[in-house]
Amino acid sequence: MNSENGKLNFDFLRRGRTCFALAVLLGIVGSWVGCGPNEGREKIFLPKDRAIEIVNTNNEVFHHDAQGSPVRVYFKGRWSGWWTESDGTVRHGDGGFWMTLVWPTRICLSADMKPVVDKLFEVGCNEDECWFWRQHEADELVIGSRDEVEQTNGAEWPIRPDAFLEAIGIQWINPDDRGWEAARYRVDPDSHQLIYEELHEGQPVIVKEYWLGRSPPNLINRVVYRQPDGQEFMNVQLSNYRPISAGGSLLARTIVVDCPLAKHHLQLELSDSDGDRPLPRFYSDVDHFMFRSPIDRPAINPQCVAPKNIIHLQDLRRSKAVD
Repeated sequence: MNSENGKLNFDFLRRGRTCFALAVLLGIVGSWVGCGPNEGREKIFLPKDRAIEIVNTNNEVFHHDAQGSPVRVYFKGRWSGWWTESDGTVRHGDGGFWMTLVWPTRICLSADMKPVVDKLFEVGCNEDECWFWRQHEADELVIGSRDEVEQTNGAEWPIRPDAFLEAIGIQWINPDDRGWEAARYRVDPDSHQLIYEELHEGQPVIVKEYWLGRSPPNLINRVVYRQPDGQEFMNVQLSNYRPISAGGSLLARTIVVDCPLAKHHLQLELSDSDGDRPLPRFYSDVDHFMFRSPIDRPAINPQCVAPKNIIHLQDLRRSKAVD
């Protein structure tokens, strides 16, 4: 099967063994489309290097174009979930969202709850900062450096944008890790697992886990982030892998995010199209203004409005320490 200009060439189907080739193709696509990570399919064992290679090959299209230049990827869809306010009140909601990112450091996700709320919240990060902007009612922005956010515990940050960027299934996994950077490889009946550790007070502790399905397409179906004490602060499950229009790579269309310490639950359903335009879409403007913090955007785009209330993470943590 050849490819020209990103379009599949099916001429081979007209050159003998047509029925057999078509049956094989439909069987492969049918085994991927609309299925969960391991539903009713043969489970195989993959060596660590091969498991990583499959993920990285699939995800190349989300990182750069055919010339090797970075790309901005744009997604759109529906969300539903519940979250816990600082006073303990649990709220439920659903609505639309859009998300754009440049691997590996930039992401911005904005959610609405129409027709009630045009803009409910935004979460994002760039190379230097992370932010969570509650746009409805309080109009409150919490912002901090990436280093500061990495030091927070799971109850202090609604959704860690730097962690979320790694947890939606399109990451690149370093196959050449060495020493403490190297992932341990563990296999259970349903998954190949890459376990990452860091030293904490002189002891190795698990901080991150990638779970890769043992059934085709053998991609990431779960990502777990842990605090040094072992508690999960983010658990992301990915399913419903379907082909995208650009190059035929697969994308998880259902992403379920649980933050047990912050007591939040979010489910994203990524759309296949926006009207007659396929999704996701790919752009070359990797320096899009939405990757700047909401504080800086009005100077770049006059249509942007800065948050009314700005809380710097270091001040928030300092005040909690005093209390």
